[in-house]
Amino acid sequence: MSFIGLDNLPSELQHIYEELSTKERLFLKYKREKDARETQIFRHIRQHGGHTANPFEEKYNKQIEEIFAKMEQIQEEKCILADKAKELVTTPRCSVFHADGFHRWTDI
Repeated sequence: MSFIGLDNLPSELQHIYEELSTKERLFLKYKREKDARETQIFRHIRQHGGHTANPFEEKYNKQIEEIFAKMEQIQEEKCILADKAKELVTTPRCSVFHADGFHRWTDI
């Protein structure tokens, strides 16, 4: 049985939301990097046509794949944090008076 004080609940949620915000900023940074690599590939195609080989296309494609992997990992971490916040908010709690004289909120 885990003991979670309701007094601490807002700070726990705030911490989770701050982590989510940090991960969202990192996700958007990677998205901008990916978009920049794609723009470079598309620019070469517009300037030289689709039949001309882009000397950097393989390098850019590898970078895009690496960035996608990082973005996917961040999204998974964000989902875990969001589920944790949801669980904190939706888990029913009841007050229990303990022998030490303190009320504690416990999971039902």
